[in-house]
Amino acid sequence: SFLLSLVVFLFMFLSDRLEAFPLSTLSLQAALLLPVSAVMTMIAYWTITLAVSVTRHPTLISMLRSTEILISLGTESLWWHQLPGTISLLGSLLVAVCVLSMAAHDKIVTASKEAWKKFSGEKNEES
Repeated sequence: SFLLSLVVFLFMFLSDRLEAFPLSTLSLQAALLLPVSAVMTMIAYWTITLAVSVTRHPTLISMLRSTEILISLGTESLWWHQLPGTISLLGSLLVAVCVLSMAAHDKIVTASKEAWKKFSGEKNEES
């Protein structure tokens, strides 16, 4: 992506740009931000790879990355100075519930097994 953004940037300053090239209409600011975006993407991928290699728990890293949806919802509402829409809010709440339930997986499984034992009439043998 970094090389592609550099190619687009170079096309912006060539005197005989291709008119059929759809990115030739980019503004100077957009052309300058393409390499910045590419570098940020490479840093993000590198940090994800580093986090997985350090923790050895890719599920945990994936779960933590899911919270970026919640962060982006808050950032978007601060940026645009308005509350999120109903669908965005419901989607973010669904993500939050899923992340929290993934974190409490072991407790949920234990509680559901005990509830099933009580429901089916079996006595709890652990007491």
